[in-house]
Amino acid sequence: MVLKDFLSAVHDEVRDQMAADAASTGGLPQFAELAFTAVFARHMAERGITYDPQPCRYFASVDNRELRLSGYALSDDLDRLDAFVSMYSGDAEPSSIGEQDALDAAAQCGRFLEASADGTLAAHVDASHDAFPLISTIAGAWSGMSQVRIHVLTDMCAGAMFLPSIDIAGKTVAVEVVDIERVFDQQQGVELQARFRALSGFREEWMASIQADVQASGESASAMFADDAAARLTDAEEFADFQRCAFDGTLQGRGSVRVDGHAFDDADGTLALMVADFSGAADIEHLSADAARDRFEMLERFASASLDGELAADGRLAGTPVAGLASDLVRMRPGILRIRMYLVTDRLSDFGSELSGSDALSGIALERHVWDAARFHRASESVSGRDDLEVDFRVDGDGGIPALHAGSAGDDYEGYLCTIAGPVLAAIYERHGSRLLEGNVRSFLSTKGKINSAIQVTIADKPEMFFAYNNGIAATAEAVEFDPATSRIVRAVNLQIVNGGQTTASLASAWRDGLDLSKVCVQMKLSVLSPARAGELIPLIARFANSQNKVNESDFFANHPYHHRVEQLSQRVMAPAVDGGEPTRWYYERSRGQYVNEQKNLDSNGKKRFLALNPKLQLLTKIDVARYENTWKGLPHKVSYGAQKNFISFAAWLAKRWTENDSAFDELYFRNLVAMAILFRHTERLVGEQPWYEGAYRANIVTYALAVLQFTVLKSGKGRQLDLDEIWRTQRVPEALSDQIAAIGKAMLGVLTDRTRPRANVTEWAKQEACWERARAAVVPLSREVFDDLVDPIARKYAEGSGVREVGYGVFARTAVLGIRPAQWEELRQWGTANAMLDAREADLLRSATRIPKFVPSVKECERIWTIRSKLIKEGFHEPLSA
Repeated sequence: MVLKDFLSAVHDEVRDQMAADAASTGGLPQFAELAFTAVFARHMAERGITYDPQPCRYFASVDNRELRLSGYALSDDLDRLDAFVSMYSGDAEPSSIGEQDALDAAAQCGRFLEASADGTLAAHVDASHDAFPLISTIAGAWSGMSQVRIHVLTDMCAGAMFLPSIDIAGKTVAVEVVDIERVFDQQQGVELQARFRALSGFREEWMASIQADVQASGESASAMFADDAAARLTDAEEFADFQRCAFDGTLQGRGSVRVDGHAFDDADGTLALMVADFSGAADIEHLSADAARDRFEMLERFASASLDGELAADGRLAGTPVAGLASDLVRMRPGILRIRMYLVTDRLSDFGSELSGSDALSGIALERHVWDAARFHRASESVSGRDDLEVDFRVDGDGGIPALHAGSAGDDYEGYLCTIAGPVLAAIYERHGSRLLEGNVRSFLSTKGKINSAIQVTIADKPEMFFAYNNGIAATAEAVEFDPATSRIVRAVNLQIVNGGQTTASLASAWRDGLDLSKVCVQMKLSVLSPARAGELIPLIARFANSQNKVNESDFFANHPYHHRVEQLSQRVMAPAVDGGEPTRWYYERSRGQYVNEQKNLDSNGKKRFLALNPKLQLLTKIDVARYENTWKGLPHKVSYGAQKNFISFAAWLAKRWTENDSAFDELYFRNLVAMAILFRHTERLVGEQPWYEGAYRANIVTYALAVLQFTVLKSGKGRQLDLDEIWRTQRVPEALSDQIAAIGKAMLGVLTDRTRPRANVTEWAKQEACWERARAAVVPLSREVFDDLVDPIARKYAEGSGVREVGYGVFARTAVLGIRPAQWEELRQWGTANAMLDAREADLLRSATRIPKFVPSVKECERIWTIRSKLIKEGFHEPLSA
């Protein structure tokens, strides 16, 4: 807020006060001076300048002398008195008060006090006047008053004005001007203190959360900080899918290099590189410009050495994660259009925008961004979960974009019909990249490819017809600056393109290739939404705006009813007590920041009770669920793509499954989901504790180990499954199963780092389905203890009266069916036929399995084939445990 905004807010309060006073007096006209005194003195009291103020207007000429009072504050002991005299202009712009005017007002108030103190004024004032009680009180208590002050209150600016004291009836009365600037500055100070307290509280909780992650994972605090900061930047839509790759070393001829991870956004060709600065100190420390510059320089040396091929060729680093990343950067270089470097820190930066701005590195545009504790706090406090994105439409001297107001719906919605010039739209996209694209549109665009050939032809051959041929774009914003004089929108806050991502990206690509966009004009429907409802309305607008295009329902899965169902289950289903404690919840965070927001208005005891019932270590997010489910369904290569792309894959499957049978997502589903979470988090810590673990690829090892575990059980468990219900009841992983996971994890590290792998970068190799095929071939036989603990799902189904199958069973059944050799299926078919246990349909299904891989059964057929197999095993068919 600036001074002009505060002045406007005060004037609004004065008008409201006058309206309220008029209503209480039957509509009689009110004095603006009196209302101003009530409002302004209240602001003064809030800032400790005065106490318990009372508006009271007196203005008269007594014995040819003008006396004046606008209000007062009198202590209960009658030993302190503040007298107010107001000078109210009501000017919309801040103006200056003349010194003589202030002196005259103070003198008038001084004469009021003097006439009251010597008893002469009481004889001139009717007892019914509002000021009479104060006049009488001053007359009787003046001698005992130890402090008397005169305050000249004004909505104007006094600067450094100093007014001398006044001698009144034997007392020296101090006089001071309390102007709009003083109250505003003190408000800023109070707000600054409040913001710092809020920031300190945020950071304290942040550090506690990181320590909890350290305890849960067994990794270092600095590594957990890097992961946490990257997750926050992903939530803030600064990153696409982040991959941690920590390296801190020295390169000959270059000096120190440092990197903590990267993300590549194929929607706009942006490579994000992150370097972390973690103090972990109890109090907030400051990060100097020199220290920040050193971090950026180390990151720039890393990027330069990687893009030039030097780092990948360094034999000393062969086989390490950083060498794999460097090789990938060489491969990706033709598609990298922009490099964004991020310095993340738990300190406070004290150098403003000194290190920001654009540059170039190895011929590629370079940006630097500092995310300190304050910026992370702002993002967490934001309704959108992001740092505000401000888009200025005044490109190359243009005065903004022409816009026609198209109606509103109260405070929630305002509509504009706009036209935006091709060069302006392209320049804005070049500046802000895919942050302009609403999340679902970004995902769709990156999946389908960003260049539309028809759009390119129109730009090249008929640019003046672009408006006629193209459907235009639909966008949302949380606020706009509209110039009524020119009917143009100058600026927009948190602009999001919800339809027309291909149009936008294609224009930017054409501009980059040197095509002339000067004749291109694009129509835009702009919806301005209140921040409070933006999160709710943007997905709906995106859904309907894209209804004419072939966009899957899964692209809008962020607001799917599945999340409401799981949230309700998480609030209702209590996890069993552990080690004599109390039952707890596994809290499902349906919307971003929900877990933290629920605690904001709680006192310390309330927050303690909330955390006891909803422990931080039992927080589930959408990204977590997608990771667990896709692991369990046998898609570790999808999980390895990163949080966002994995979520898209999960959403596509689950949107279809929900449509088929949403009743499957019941309490049993939720308990099994929690059991998967327990398994996953246990495995994360377990891997970190193993002697063979060298600090890299943990995320890939974990998802592959659990996917192979489930595959092995389905393949070798003779129709039986892991007892997820037992994990739910005990809230822990059995020791025998833990040992089995550790053994599988070691085998998975071997698959991931195998020297014969076709991709040098392990994290890229982990994304390939070929990697998953090799992992399935490296099965570690189930131990006898784990095999004996498996449960028969059919027997349990009938025992519990439930017909719900494990989520993902069909996909895993297909995986399991494809993993068994045709000769084994033929053996099973012959045994079933010889024992008269197969009908014609069942025999045909088993015969189809013998033709794999020339013929691949559908998922439904695989489910039936697996069911037949389980039935025959139950009836006596035997095969080796390791089959």
